[in-house]
Amino acid sequence: NISGYYSWRVQFVDIFGNKGKASAPNPAHRVPHESEFSVGTWGAVFPTVYWTPPVADSHILGVIVGRSTNQHLDDPTPGSDLVMFIEHAQSNVTQSRFTSNAGDDTLANLSAMDILVGPPPTSQMGCSFGGRIFLVSMNQNRVYFSDSTYFGQFRETSSINPYSNVTALVPAGDRMFVIGEQSTEVYYIKVASDGTEVVSLLEQDIHNGSDWGKSFASVGDGVVFGLWNNGFGFFDGVNHKYVQEPYWVRDIYLDNDSHRHSAIAVGDWYYLTIRRGFKSADNDTILMYNMQTDNWYIIEDSINDLAYWNGEILGV
Repeated sequence: NISGYYSWRVQFVDIFGNKGKASAPNPAHRVPHESEFSVGTWGAVFPTVYWTPPVADSHILGVIVGRSTNQHLDDPTPGSDLVMFIEHAQSNVTQSRFTSNAGDDTLANLSAMDILVGPPPTSQMGCSFGGRIFLVSMNQNRVYFSDSTYFGQFRETSSINPYSNVTALVPAGDRMFVIGEQSTEVYYIKVASDGTEVVSLLEQDIHNGSDWGKSFASVGDGVVFGLWNNGFGFFDGVNHKYVQEPYWVRDIYLDNDSHRHSAIAVGDWYYLTIRRGFKSADNDTILMYNMQTDNWYIIEDSINDLAYWNGEILGV
């Protein structure tokens, strides 16, 4: 005849099904055993869990409440606040309390609460690939990726540790290029025998990287083009093919500090917005390369970002 010691966690869910970070567990709450009461005076003691509903986040759709099994050390299989079972789920945020009354046997047969999921990391660089969001850490030495189809769910274990600091993520068909300062890695989505999707390394080149990550663009299925440390060129994950630049392109000082250059490839054309040296406070040049004729062109124009949409090239 032992008392019960229980912990709870609360977790919000958004309109896309993304689960937020679960709350910290409460200190184990004691529920007395009936043997502690006089005969005829004991009644069921059901704890009530309270939480503060969000009032400004209209995208939050529902709430999940998880509970541990009995954590009493004398329990044959003591529970833990690191293992929670979903005792309650609701598709609204107006209700802000729940009475917990499931027995341990019933609770242990319910779905486990996902307490390892977390929010997106702080990042200044990322991309979408394979139904996931990939984000580079602020110190550029790690790449985090979201759960498959749940773009807002990230985990500490779902990450890539690249060979060198990342300067660009470039999706190209069925693979993604992680371009670093001294290296380049190629990843793809592998489907395991149990149907689980796994982000897997396909190729790694530890000798060729780029300090100019924003110069890269996808130019075909599994091929990227941009300015490598050894010059402009193509890379398919295995082979590098560098192109010859005329002297007036080679001599351009491509400013890498402003981080305002942008590259796209449309058809046979590659476009790169740059600031030529320190002659201007803003970008002042569009560098163009025709990948079929191997010809280079320069256009004087102040454009920071480029995009291709509806048959048109847009610049701002």
